[in-house]
Amino acid sequence: MHSNRGKALRLGGLLAAATAAVDGASGIRTFTSIVLPIVRNGVATTATLVFLIVWGEFLYAVNWSGLMALAVITSLPILALFLFTYRLLKEVLTVGAVK
Repeated sequence: MHSNRGKALRLGGLLAAATAAVDGASGIRTFTSIVLPIVRNGVATTATLVFLIVWGEFLYAVNWSGLMALAVITSLPILALFLFTYRLLKEVLTVGAVK
């Protein structure tokens, strides 16, 4: 979650509170309309990295005889997750890139 900490600190409570106060929005509406779109890519990246680390731990729990077959089977969900979140990951990883 440290990758999201910098963005959350820059966002600050004042931005969300001031914007929501002008519109008269509730706390949930403020979170879903203002905060969540700003931190969405960071949360998606963190969730993807955590999933990869946890899923990789399954490789250590198997017998070595079936390791290659299990490696193929365990890589399929990771590949599917990557294909599903590629657009968000690309946006997050290129935010600081110089054009």
